[in-house]
Amino acid sequence: MKNKNKETVLSNGQELALSKLIEVASLATSGHLSKIDTSLKIRTHSLLVGPSGTGKSHLAREIGSRLGVPVLVVNVSSWMLFGSKTENPTWNTIIQFVNENMNGVILIDEIDKICRQESSWNEMLKIEIHDLLDAVVPIAADLGSLNLDRDGEEVW
Repeated sequence: MKNKNKETVLSNGQELALSKLIEVASLATSGHLSKIDTSLKIRTHSLLVGPSGTGKSHLAREIGSRLGVPVLVVNVSSWMLFGSKTENPTWNTIIQFVNENMNGVILIDEIDKICRQESSWNEMLKIEIHDLLDAVVPIAADLGSLNLDRDGEEVW
């Protein structure tokens, strides 16, 4: 929510959650993680859970705003799986976002929808989202000019 002065207005609970999320996001976007032993993979992902309308997406956007980094919103309902089309707009968008931004927030919105019913689409979507959280880009993705380390691993 915004007031007339364009300042963000958050509830006490949202402010508390935001302060904790900002700590994690600051670590992820500070560049300090790149100086840590590469055999360690520190997770900076956060999962916001709550009923519709409680401000989860708003908090993710506010993190980006406060840290001065871009936010990419990917809605699970419109996620295109690899193998479902010859082009993959979801992964292409994610890869382009990573290519163009040294730091940023990727919001996977409405992730709870993939657990509501079992289907092969949902199972494949879970795998693709898990890969994204592990910073693993599918082999079939058009990597363009992603930053790769000496082992060919993506550097996020």
